[in-house]
Amino acid sequence: MKLTVILSIKENHDRVAELLDHAGVKRFSTIHITGHKKDKESHLYNWFGESSAGAKTNSIMF
Repeated sequence: MKLTVILSIKENHDRVAELLDHAGVKRFSTIHITGHKKDKESHLYNWFGESSAGAKTNSIMF
């Protein structure tokens, strides 16, 4: 058994679930998370889809 963690924005939940089902990947849990961008100088540009500091994004983790 291998552990795979997938992060996605909440709006893509159904599409990601469909892709996992099609690939035969079993899902054991889904957790809603909220991401916060606290740093103006981020090394991961566009990760939260908002360039301003303090950006908040509703996400989901499979």
